[in-house]
Amino acid sequence: MMSRLFAVVTAAAAVLVAATGCGSSSATETNEKAVAWSEQVCKTIEAGGLKLSQLPKVDPANPSSQKDGALGYLGTLVESLDGVANGIRAAGVPPVTDGQSTMDKALGTVDKAKASIEGARASIGKAPANDPLALQKAMAEAGGALQVASAEGPAKDLKANPELSKAFAESATCRKVGGANG
Repeated sequence: MMSRLFAVVTAAAAVLVAATGCGSSSATETNEKAVAWSEQVCKTIEAGGLKLSQLPKVDPANPSSQKDGALGYLGTLVESLDGVANGIRAAGVPPVTDGQSTMDKALGTVDKAKASIEGARASIGKAPANDPLALQKAMAEAGGALQVASAEGPAKDLKANPELSKAFAESATCRKVGGANG
C-alpha cells in the first residue's frame, strides 16, 4: 500500500525535476540572460529534489506509521512545490519572448498540482489509522490525485517557449537536474 503511494508521489516529484529537462531549439543565438534565469530556477528545483529524495521511514505493519509517513512526505512535496513557485517568482519574468505568459502558465500548473496534493493529504489525514481498509482507500484515492498532479507539470509550460527550452538545455544546473535525456 505505501510502496504504491510512494511510487506515485515519486512520480509527482519527478514533475518538479522534469521542469528543468533539456530541450532543443532552432535558434542559433544564445540568450545569456535566459540561461542565467534558467540556472536560478533550476537551483531551486534541485534543492527541492534533494528534500524529496529522502523518503520517510515507515513500518509496513503499522498503519499509523504509514499514515504519518505519507502525510509527512506529501507535506514535503507541497513545500517543494512552494519552493519551485517562489524560485520562479524570485527569478522574475523570464527574459524571453512571451516570458510573462510562460511564467504565469507554469505557476498556474504548480498551483493546480499543489491543490491536488493538498486534497490528497487531507483525505489521508481524515482516514482513521486504526481502519486499514479506510486508510488503504484514502491512499488509493491520493495516488489517483497525485497521478493527475504529475501528468502535467511546469516543464510542459516552460519548455513550450523555444527560448527557455534552449536556455534550459544550455544551463549546467538544468542539465544536471534534468538528466542527460531530459
